[in-house]
Amino acid sequence: MPDSTSTANAPAGPPVRRKQEPADWLLYQTTRSPAVFNLPVYTSTIDWELPMTEDDFLYRRQLRQLRQNKQGITRLTIIDFDNTLFNPPYLEHASNHWIEPVVKLVRKETARNDTLVVLLTGRSHIAYRKLVLGLLARKNLLDFDLVILKETPTRESPLVARVSKAKSPLTFDYKMTVVEDIISAFPDISEVAMWDDRVHQCEKMQHYLDSLKDRSGAIHKAVIYQNEHELVSAMVDEYNAREQEVIDGLPLGSIRLSKFTKHTFVHLDTPSRSLLERCVRSPHGWSRLTSAGMRLMGLEKPLASDELLEQYRISPGGQTTLYVNEFATLPNRLMAVKVRSLKNESGDHIVPPEGASWIIIVGANAAGGAHTGMAKYIQRWLELEGTFEEKILTRADIVKRPVVQKAEDISLGGLVCQFWPELHGPSIGMAVREVRRRMAAKEIENSEENRAAITEIVRTLAMSSTYNF
Repeated sequence: MPDSTSTANAPAGPPVRRKQEPADWLLYQTTRSPAVFNLPVYTSTIDWELPMTEDDFLYRRQLRQLRQNKQGITRLTIIDFDNTLFNPPYLEHASNHWIEPVVKLVRKETARNDTLVVLLTGRSHIAYRKLVLGLLARKNLLDFDLVILKETPTRESPLVARVSKAKSPLTFDYKMTVVEDIISAFPDISEVAMWDDRVHQCEKMQHYLDSLKDRSGAIHKAVIYQNEHELVSAMVDEYNAREQEVIDGLPLGSIRLSKFTKHTFVHLDTPSRSLLERCVRSPHGWSRLTSAGMRLMGLEKPLASDELLEQYRISPGGQTTLYVNEFATLPNRLMAVKVRSLKNESGDHIVPPEGASWIIIVGANAAGGAHTGMAKYIQRWLELEGTFEEKILTRADIVKRPVVQKAEDISLGGLVCQFWPELHGPSIGMAVREVRRRMAAKEIENSEENRAAITEIVRTLAMSSTYNF
C-alpha cells in the first residue's frame, strides 16, 4: 500500500478503492434463517489411525498422510475453483483466466506453516482432475496441501446416507463432508475460511460453519468469503487507476461496470431433481445440470426480474409448478426436456413467449466440451403420439351394500404445513401420503377424537431427518 507521501503526489482523478486484504471487503453476510435449509450434519466417523483401502476417497488417503507430515495446523483455508480462483469460458479452451487477487491470496496462505490450504471444487474427479492439476502446474500453483474434486461415494458414510451410491453427491453435501473430515484429521484447527462465488452456496455454507463452530469447542472463527461482483470491481478499479487522463469523471480507456441479466431460470427443488433423474437417466460420467433448473431460451435479451413480474406475475423466490411434455438430445452432448407451461403462485398457467422455449438440461457431457448454451442447437424435439383404443374385459363383482365415505375430520395438509412450514407444492402431498401410511399402520382413523395421535405422527415426521421431501 502506498505511503502518505506517494498518495499526496498522485494525480487528481476519481476516487480509487484502496488496496486491502481481500478478507476486509468480501466477508459474506447471511440473509436468511438457517431453518429454511434444514441442513444435515456430517459428523466424521473416520479412525485416522487405521489403514485405508484403495476404495476410499483419494482425499481421505491423502489426509491420513498429511497428518503424519504436518504439525501445528490451526488454520484451514478452502478455495473454490470456478469463478473464484479461475474464470475460463470453458476449461478445455483456457488460456489466461486466473483471478489474480485470489492467486495472491493462495500464495500468501500456502507460505504459512500453521495453515492447511485446500482447493475444493464440485467438478467431477474422474473427468477433470488431470485437467485442473495441469492448469495449476502451468500457473505454478501446486503448493496446495490438497486438491479435491468431487468423487462418487463408494462405501457407507454419512454422505452416502444422503445420496445413492450410483450418483455423484450435491456439491454442498460433498464440500461439507470434506470440511468435517479435515477438522477430524486436524483437531487443533481453530479458524476456518472458505472462498466461493455462488450466493446460494455461500448462504448455506456460512450457516453450516456457524453450526460447526457451535458444535466444536476448538473453532472460534468460521467464515465465508464471496468473490463475485465486488472482486471484479476491485480488479477494474486497479486497472482504471493506471490511467492519467480523465474524461466524464473516468480515466480515458477505463472500464465501466454495469449489471445485466444473463438468463432467468427456475431453481428446481430436491424432489423435482430426483424425479427427473429417475425418469431421464443420462450416461455414466455426464454432469447432471438439473440443479440449474429451467432456463428461458431463445430471446435476444433475457427478461429481468421486473419484466417477469409485469408479464407473468413471477417474482424472485416465488414458487412455480412446471409441466413437461417433450424430450430431445444432442448426440454425445446434451439431454433435455422442454417445459410446455408453468403455473405461478396465483394459479395462472403461463406459456413461453413467442420464439422462446423453456428448457431443463437433464445431463451434459461436460468432459466432452458440452455446456448449457448448446441447447439452442436442438432442432428436433420428440413428441409422443398414439391412437386411442379401448380394451374391454369381463369381471365378476359381489353385490354389496354401498359404503358411505366418511368425510375426514382433520386436515392432514394443514397439520403438515403447521409443523413443516418449509415444504411447498408437491412436497406437501408427499408428506401427507406418508402420514396416511403411518396412520393406517397404527389403525388410526381420521377423526376428531384421534387428533392428538395424528398430530404426534405429523410432529414426529417433521422432526425426522430420514425424510427429505
